[in-house]
Amino acid sequence: MISNNGEASLSDGGIEETDGGSKDRYDMTKNPHGIALYIHNACFQDGCVDGAETEDDGGGMAEQLRALKYQVVEMRDLTGEEITAVCEVLAGKCRVERLAVGMREQLVQKGLYNASVRVEATDDSFLCCLVSHGALGKIYGVDGVALDVSQIAQCFGAKNCPWLSGKPKIFLIQASLQTAIGKTEAHMERADVSALVDESDFLLSYSVYPGTPSYRVHDALYLTHLRRALKSSAKTHAELHSILAEAHRLAQERVELLQQKGVVECVKQCPLRVDTLRYKIYF
Repeated sequence: MISNNGEASLSDGGIEETDGGSKDRYDMTKNPHGIALYIHNACFQDGCVDGAETEDDGGGMAEQLRALKYQVVEMRDLTGEEITAVCEVLAGKCRVERLAVGMREQLVQKGLYNASVRVEATDDSFLCCLVSHGALGKIYGVDGVALDVSQIAQCFGAKNCPWLSGKPKIFLIQASLQTAIGKTEAHMERADVSALVDESDFLLSYSVYPGTPSYRVHDALYLTHLRRALKSSAKTHAELHSILAEAHRLAQERVELLQQKGVVECVKQCPLRVDTLRYKIYF
């Protein structure tokens, strides 16, 4: 609906209406928008160290998420059980004080120090950035335990987290199964992504299609260009889909240049987006 001064107002469900009265974009007017969960697994218990680091991995992505007006929960090197516990706590499915003492102490040590940090009804969105090793539709904890991406996403679905019903839930995922030389096995089957989400208002963006070859140099470039694209959106006011497309394009162009120089093999990097959003997103 339109207010008396002619400006756009908010319709039911947190959707912003344009001057023409049609629903156009999600309401992203809160400050902060809500929680951004950033999990970066780098040091695995099998001794493998993930080389997919951004050029300023000391906090570049987390700082950019803060610049987008999110309350960032940043955690590193989580086991599969810890990832599940963090998601359930933030979604309000489980309170920190109800966790087993050992798990509660682990999460406190790894940064989830405030028992009151969780999704609220006043939040207008949720964002999750996952960086780890992975497999077909899965992401690994540092202990090698594989979690279904759908399991993580559904922690924040309408059934488990009604406060986010009708609001966008954004997942930015870098989770490739990498060998010692930095790429996946080329013969792996592609993932069946049809079951990743089964409700509206989700966006899952992978740096590459799960199961296709993924190079660490590409992973690092994708994260770096994604951060840069998010940063530039503050000036360009770009929509989220355009931001993701730009990050993928720039990373791929850089990979192709490295391929021409013989630094990496000539394998096309294929990104993936699973998108059930109903409206546009402008930060």
